[in-house]
Amino acid sequence: MVRFGLAQINATIGDISGNTARIEDYIKRAQKSGVDVVVFPEMALPGYPPEDLLFKASFTDANLKGLAQIAKKAVGITVILGFIDRSGNKKDLYNAAAIMAGGKVQAVYHKHLLPNYSVFDEKRYFKVGCENKVFSLGNFCFGVNICEDIWHSVGPVSRQVAAGSHAVPAEQSGAKRADAV
Repeated sequence: MVRFGLAQINATIGDISGNTARIEDYIKRAQKSGVDVVVFPEMALPGYPPEDLLFKASFTDANLKGLAQIAKKAVGITVILGFIDRSGNKKDLYNAAAIMAGGKVQAVYHKHLLPNYSVFDEKRYFKVGCENKVFSLGNFCFGVNICEDIWHSVGPVSRQVAAGSHAVPAEQSGAKRADAV
């Protein structure tokens, strides 16, 4: 059995150092509570939505520096954290989730389905992810998705299940409750 903790922090848009401190505090709390995996919200590190802050390379740099600092705290626990990822050319940005364990980033998932309606303008800022990775923790295989990615019956979730993921979104599994950290 894998025990998940949900860290519903109130991230402040643009406050990388403050959000980093908040995230590290919640990782400590999760470690003390004995969870195996602690999951943070979408864009927890930079705050959501970062919008035009994304046009500043220094903002993305600070976000990546914060991610490296946080990864060192992921010891004895798996941490899934929303952040801004950048491609090798340093121009393409992704709404991403880092999967951290053993004191480092083990993998990264890029959001596939970018909303562009109402207050959302993600296609303006981010590139579309395309990999449907499945991760394992012991014998438990799971997929990581970000927000809109779970809302479509044919999308990243269905491809991850086909690839061996044991976990499905709560609304598909009938789950009604999750413990919070």
